[in-house]
Amino acid sequence: MRPDDTFDEIVVRVGGMGSAATYHLAERGVDVLGIERYDVPHTHRSSHGESRHRRLPQTKGHEYVPLARRARERWLDLEAETG
Repeated sequence: MRPDDTFDEIVVRVGGMGSAATYHLAERGVDVLGIERYDVPHTHRSSHGESRHRRLPQTKGHEYVPLARRARERWLDLEAETG
């Protein structure tokens, strides 16, 4: 990477969710850069390993439930595709 490189989107922190976002943006043809403090993958976040936790019930409002459902679908798709 050079100092004058530009990107359409930049994702900061590419743990479980950030890496999925980076992946899907790239799949859509977006010029995306993922930035992570640690190596990728790493074990410094809560979504690593076999104990990933996703909540369907949302405390902020019912309008988030469809977003949580779609995020889960996309997560499972990505998991199936990448093993």
